[in-house]
Amino acid sequence: MDTTFVIYIPSDATYEKSIACRPLLGVPLFMRAVLTLADSGVDRVVIIMPLGLRRRIVKEWHKHPKAQTIRPYFIYTPHKEVKREVLDDVLKVGGDKIAFINSNLLFTRSVVDLLNGIKLRKGEAISAAIDRGVPPLTLFLKSDLASILISDAFPSTEGLLASILKKVRPKRLDIDWKKDLFLVTQFTKEGDAIKFLTEHIRRSAIGYVARYINKRISIPISIVLSKMRINPNLISMFNIFAGMSASIGAASRTYRGLLIGATLFQIASILDGCDGEVAKLTYRTSKFGQYIDTISDNLSLLGFFTGLMIHVYRVNNHTPWAFVLGGALLVGIAVLLSIMAYFLRGTGSASLVTFEKKFVLNLPDRYPKWLRLFLRYARWPMRKDSFSLLIFIFGVVGILPAMIYLGLIGVWIGNIIFGYVMFGEMRRKSVHKA
Repeated sequence: MDTTFVIYIPSDATYEKSIACRPLLGVPLFMRAVLTLADSGVDRVVIIMPLGLRRRIVKEWHKHPKAQTIRPYFIYTPHKEVKREVLDDVLKVGGDKIAFINSNLLFTRSVVDLLNGIKLRKGEAISAAIDRGVPPLTLFLKSDLASILISDAFPSTEGLLASILKKVRPKRLDIDWKKDLFLVTQFTKEGDAIKFLTEHIRRSAIGYVARYINKRISIPISIVLSKMRINPNLISMFNIFAGMSASIGAASRTYRGLLIGATLFQIASILDGCDGEVAKLTYRTSKFGQYIDTISDNLSLLGFFTGLMIHVYRVNNHTPWAFVLGGALLVGIAVLLSIMAYFLRGTGSASLVTFEKKFVLNLPDRYPKWLRLFLRYARWPMRKDSFSLLIFIFGVVGILPAMIYLGLIGVWIGNIIFGYVMFGEMRRKSVHKA
């Protein structure tokens, strides 16, 4: 069933209208609803708003490039009067189901997926119930709305919805309010709304180190940067600077220099999450940003191991074996990145996180079970957040040069495994073409 999403700005109280236009981390609440739908792949949305907010809402709409990917249908209502014609205009848009969403409701993409997947029977409705008042999210069948006889006018959009709900059989939406929904009211503290947004990002992070250590540090920084409207790509550029500074420390001959390098590399790993977090919190994610983020990660990694290679060369009487080991490691990293780039072709993403989610964790059953289990559990120490923490610990203990040997072994094991998978996929595709 096709779903039409209707975002309505509450019109039964002045403070609720002002809340809809109140910025949260630089993005007004009603635009957060629109942009969340755009991120979920929704291509059209109906906006029901008081006539007095028309200019402000259209102005905000054109500020966000991502909003241009969604086709809007604006329906304006006079002051304290919502007529039956509003519902008729909504029915003209199309779709088998119609979801009414309060503009002051924060929700995740999983809610959109859930609404798209629900199958309603005639006379049924699904709502995210609250203690009192009209539910901020309600799903109806279009055919039911078309057949309902209601009054000609209501004092607000909420009054219209309340009248409709009396004529159907509403069921409670089975969803976790703490994780997926948050209604902003006049009594809501800004910090509580921000916590809802950031906790969703933290819980979706892969890996214990990222979720419980790095994100605990990076998210407060990202909140400040979001309020300052800092471009996420600038954060990625600063991350490159921090990574290159770490490589200078890694080339030092002293314990203090190595410790500074390891600390800077750990800081770069934490800041690596800030660009993505700011992009998600302010809806400025882009493929170009993914490329910049991936480049900053790889430059930091290559630069740090180059610095370690120089360190081993300097402290071991300028032995050429340092360059042999370091060169083998750098070549191995380049080969591994090339294999990852092969798998990412056609995904529309340049993120290494996408590689992990789509390929490492979803290796087809045609491959041996031991290989799938190995990739599932061996990936943890290979992740940058875990790897950078290990580098920091080695730096504190004073055995940081050992990372060049561990890295060499790990990278080439990864090349052998992923190379085997890549050639297997290439053979399978060639057979299908033949």
